[in-house]
Amino acid sequence: MNSNAVLKRTCMRDRIRDTLVSRILDGTYPAGTQLKELYLAREFDVSQAPIREALRELEGSGLVSSERFRGTRVKGADFAEMRESYELRMMLEMRSVSLAAPYEPELLDEIKATAFGGKNNSSALPAPACTKQAAQPSLGRVPEMSDYTHVYANTP
Repeated sequence: MNSNAVLKRTCMRDRIRDTLVSRILDGTYPAGTQLKELYLAREFDVSQAPIREALRELEGSGLVSSERFRGTRVKGADFAEMRESYELRMMLEMRSVSLAAPYEPELLDEIKATAFGGKNNSSALPAPACTKQAAQPSLGRVPEMSDYTHVYANTP
């Protein structure tokens, strides 16, 4: 045996988790699908223990939800969670701009006004386009940092 060969060991739980993640993301398991441990154990030819461990990891990452005596189901996109994540992203981006670019407070206020449409609160954030009304045109979008390049162009 070659001593320079690198052994990459992966446990069955990791392979099962990766397979389940890819199936959830590619739509094989749509939102609301119940993932039954016994069925998955037979499919992967393993005991229920690695299936249970993989499902617990998926629950931790937010892809599935587990209810006692009801089983594990694939989670769908939740409008409130998506809105919260957009608001959090906006707050993080605004904070990073203020820390990374020590500009005058007036300039930062102008950036905030541009980002929030003239309002200084996060309730001005537009609704994400991936709701049930996704076929309708979006009323707005969350600004990206590239939207502020015109503001930085005139600074020293």
